[in-house]
Amino acid sequence: MKVKVIYIPFILTLIVSIFFNLTSCTKEERNITQLSKSTEESYNVEKTVANEKNTTDIENNTNGLDESNGSGIGGGIITVHKYRMAFNNIPQPFIEIIGEETYREWEKGKDFSVDSEEMAMLNFVRDFDISREDFDKANLKWAQIIENALDGKPCIFPKDYANQETDEIFNADLIYTFDEDQIKNYYIGVDYPYLYDFEFEEAVEAGEYTSRTEQWIDVDKMEADIIAKYGSID
Repeated sequence: MKVKVIYIPFILTLIVSIFFNLTSCTKEERNITQLSKSTEESYNVEKTVANEKNTTDIENNTNGLDESNGSGIGGGIITVHKYRMAFNNIPQPFIEIIGEETYREWEKGKDFSVDSEEMAMLNFVRDFDISREDFDKANLKWAQIIENALDGKPCIFPKDYANQETDEIFNADLIYTFDEDQIKNYYIGVDYPYLYDFEFEEAVEAGEYTSRTEQWIDVDKMEADIIAKYGSID
């Protein structure tokens, strides 16, 4: 009887310890699951924000299109605005070069609406004397965001589908010529043969269409080139 009395407290202690360990593990697994879900939702929100305006513009500007003007495979009748989105856009990696507060103050005196005849990025580079190194590194970060967070396909000069404009990075060589006429001409809107990526991909897969996009960006190669040129990407 004495032996039993001695081991009962030990057994109870062991049971309680196992219970709390299981509870702790379950809580930790639940937290990890919630974190994973939160990260995925964050990416989805970023993707939605990046595409929402352009998708709305596409729908508003393509209602009532005259299909007889060349719709279908490579028809090229869909133009969203006079200039592509990149003409009016300054993505977050570029804003971080000068800081959010400085950028917002500067932006107040500018008109970078879709009807503007001034390229936002050209003004930004010129007004803040952004170095080519800082620009290239920010452009890389923008390409990485497009590929990893927004699930897009980074490119220069999209020509295949209207929503592809959300995947365009900047043509640094052109912008740093500071030739306003040449830059405006380059960023004039394209007559796209398709609205969305899935239409384009289906046509390519069926052998009905060949991409017209000027340059698809290999983000890993872009990063390697920047490291080779500047020593780092930071």
